[in-house]
Amino acid sequence: MVIDSSGSPPSRRATRWTLAYPALTSVVLASVAVVKGGPNPANARAFVEFLLGDEGQRRLFAPEIGRLPVVPHAL
Repeated sequence: MVIDSSGSPPSRRATRWTLAYPALTSVVLASVAVVKGGPNPANARAFVEFLLGDEGQRRLFAPEIGRLPVVPHAL
């Protein structure tokens, strides 16, 4: 599992994935993914489910994190 701002390939040779952002934007989305073949897929899925739930959305929107919620009813 990786959050966009924390992700990096394990080595310079690992180039099977890329993070890409739009050239012109005023919003940077908080992306999260479950990495195929990761060591803890159940925990990764549980974390993503938490982030998409009401409490996770509220925490992402908190001023110290400052991400926009993706679930409209969460706020």
